[in-house]
Amino acid sequence: MLQIKAGYEVTKKIEELLVDGDLLLLLTEKNLQHDLGVDNAITRKRFRYCYSSFLMLLFLISLACLYYLFSLLLIFNIYCAKLQY
Repeated sequence: MLQIKAGYEVTKKIEELLVDGDLLLLLTEKNLQHDLGVDNAITRKRFRYCYSSFLMLLFLISLACLYYLFSLLLIFNIYCAKLQY
């Protein structure tokens, strides 16, 4: 129960301070501890690890989407080239 309450408090503080995704990337250990009230060092490391994992997932999804779009573009160009002949 204490863990849930602590997580809720941090989330509430992030919302109050209008911290967005770009700003989350720039937060230091001191910011997490003093500004957001995450006193436990293990919790701070867990927070940074989870956020890093989430960003990596977004990056991989973005790469997959770009690969898909470039594949479609290549197929479209090949199709258009065949129509010209």
